[in-house]
Amino acid sequence: MDARLASLLDFAAELQARHDHPSSPRAFAQALGIRLIEGDEDSANAGPPAVVTYNARYGLGRRRFSLWHEMAHVIMGWHGIDADFDSWVGEMDREQLREQAASILAGQLMVPRLVVTDALREHGWTGTAVMHMRTMTGMSESVCLRRLISHEISGSRAAAVFVDRQVVDVATWNYRVPLRRYERIPEPANQLEGVRLSRMSKGRVIGLWEE
Repeated sequence: MDARLASLLDFAAELQARHDHPSSPRAFAQALGIRLIEGDEDSANAGPPAVVTYNARYGLGRRRFSLWHEMAHVIMGWHGIDADFDSWVGEMDREQLREQAASILAGQLMVPRLVVTDALREHGWTGTAVMHMRTMTGMSESVCLRRLISHEISGSRAAAVFVDRQVVDVATWNYRVPLRRYERIPEPANQLEGVRLSRMSKGRVIGLWEE
């Protein structure tokens, strides 16, 4: 599965680069010839013709993860991974794997590879890299955090955000961390083995793990 997922992400990265990394769902759809239709919910059909229906109530905001998720489903259809799921994944697991792949790809569409690579080159494996990604894309801390740890799909990484020593967000990628959301960790530096802490503002800290 990792090899096929890597192939999908490479395919999408090439599409993004070819069209100068469209930064909004509308621009992305126009560049790739995906038809946008107003509706009551977000959905996708890879076509042809490729169509994404979007919930008109929420519009086409660039930070709408669910809309990028539907764009990802279109690309998955073009790539062929959907056909793979139909042929070699059991029905019980098929939809779960398909949705997981779409969510991973949506993160890449929102925060392109080039942005992550630049952030890591300038700031290394630190919370400041997350802030760099936010500045460059306008996406949320949550999206950028998850994008950072999944940048190398074969890696084992995790991240957590602490506010006044309380865990307010946790993200993992092939890595188990000894904490839960909303848990209070009085001394993260002493209590959490292997964590790299970056103070982002008063009382707000990002912790990163990597194997």
